[in-house]
Amino acid sequence: MPCTHSQLEQTWSGAVQGYSVIQISGEERVKYLQGQVTCNVAALPDAQACLGAHCDFKGKTWAVFVLAKLDDKLLLIAPSSAALASMAELKKYGVFSKVEIEDVSSQWEFAATKQSQTALDAWQVSERTSDISITLPDNLTLSLIQRPATIDVTSLFNATLIQQGIAFVADDTISEYVPQMFNMQCIANAIDFKKGCYMGQEVVARTKYLGKNKRAGFIISSTQSIALNHGAILEYAIGENWRRAGAVLNHSQLSDATFAMAVLPNDLAHDTVLRLKDEPDVTFSIEALPYRLEE
Repeated sequence: MPCTHSQLEQTWSGAVQGYSVIQISGEERVKYLQGQVTCNVAALPDAQACLGAHCDFKGKTWAVFVLAKLDDKLLLIAPSSAALASMAELKKYGVFSKVEIEDVSSQWEFAATKQSQTALDAWQVSERTSDISITLPDNLTLSLIQRPATIDVTSLFNATLIQQGIAFVADDTISEYVPQMFNMQCIANAIDFKKGCYMGQEVVARTKYLGKNKRAGFIISSTQSIALNHGAILEYAIGENWRRAGAVLNHSQLSDATFAMAVLPNDLAHDTVLRLKDEPDVTFSIEALPYRLEE
């Protein structure tokens, strides 16, 4: 489906590609995941969802995920490469707990729906016989369904997440950044600084309380349709020279525009023009975030 910028504000529905779902079950599933990720799994009510990050001991992020909490299981949804990296690490320590950790992506198809009128409460989860649905910001719903949809709306889905300032890691950006470098502290419940110990917690806490973070996530856009790579290098001009500014995280190519989340210096002026290092004729503008940046 050739998707355009104007369709982002319309109603649409269809298949989404590129994501995987990790299922964690067993009697110690909540206790175990609580000690692994940034969000407060124990405090999250059943039938609700949130964003979270899974980090290494240096506080660098293996995966940013949508966590859905159901009666008998936890679901982590993330770009496929990050989900697999995260699952490998979760399994490494899960052998010491009463949990089962499985990649159940083959059991589901992913679909997304955008509503333009009826307001939806974000981060709610509903489970029926043949599907599980999670409401996200901006009237967006991500569903796990049994039958594949015929129309592909992956680019619209990814662009809508970017417009909400939601960043994911994948491929070359795995284990490169602490969660604050893509603004997870600004999104409700994505990082709980009071929940206690978890993998990478000391680094994440020092980044907040010692004010050591010098980079943040920015929404960038181009009026060109560009096929980007995770980790693509961005530059900005200083006089007649160009200096490295940062790198691309998640991105979406539409037929008449390109959107991306990028890690950039957090003091970068919002009127700065960016370009791709490998394609200097491709330029990007910085867009306003839907939330206020916090340490």
